[in-house]
Amino acid sequence: MNNGMKVTICSALFIFGTFVLTGCERAHPIYEARNHMLPPAASAYSLEQVEGRIIKAAKSKSWHVSRIGPGALRATIKWGGGGDKHVAVVKIEYDRKSFNILHERSQNLLEGIAPPEHMYEGQKVIHRRRNDRVHELESAIDQELYGPS
Repeated sequence: MNNGMKVTICSALFIFGTFVLTGCERAHPIYEARNHMLPPAASAYSLEQVEGRIIKAAKSKSWHVSRIGPGALRATIKWGGGGDKHVAVVKIEYDRKSFNILHERSQNLLEGIAPPEHMYEGQKVIHRRRNDRVHELESAIDQELYGPS
């Protein structure tokens, strides 16, 4: 095996190892959907219709939703160990143009500040599965707002 081939193999192994280690990292920066624009199809919806579609989307992804004021909902999802080992709570703010999904609190989801030598050192982090669920919620809201009336 020549030196050029050894370098190429070592480089490929290093890149693969980096992807594997990054993919296995459980704590990631807390994801929030901010100023997510509603689709043009939703421009004709009243605020109540927007709220109804957000609630429908959230429930379709197993989030429990309560109204906390005009243009504001609280959504909670629980999973693992009998259904409530892990808990994520978000606030959904919305109007007729956009919505936000904002972090409120969590339980048993590694929430905190990443320690020194962690890839996200100094940032607020949380278990990646919480972020996955927020991304799924965001997509479900988008799909529901694009849907037929």
